[in-house]
Amino acid sequence: FCEILSLKAADYMFAARKISRSTGQVVEERLFDLIIERKDVGDLASCLINKSKDFKPLSFFEAQMHKLVHCGIDRKIFLVEGDEDTFQWRTEGGGPASEDEKRKR
Repeated sequence: FCEILSLKAADYMFAARKISRSTGQVVEERLFDLIIERKDVGDLASCLINKSKDFKPLSFFEAQMHKLVHCGIDRKIFLVEGDEDTFQWRTEGGGPASEDEKRKR
């Protein structure tokens, strides 16, 4: 069973629910001490460059990391999907990054 909710920090959180056989109601719920933040390479590149709207002057990435660090969950996984070698890196001005700029990252 999967339930989709909006989380303040992270993309995935897990819970175990005990459901009454007679009523079908949740009688107990426990949250696992684990959250997962998922990014693909393009999202990661974008959030490293873009500024946060809510936590200026931090980048979006810095603001997201601050929320993860202070969310009250001890175990965190930062999952990056994709291949950075095939990602089309761009400069802050929007143009393609040179090989020297790519190596610096």
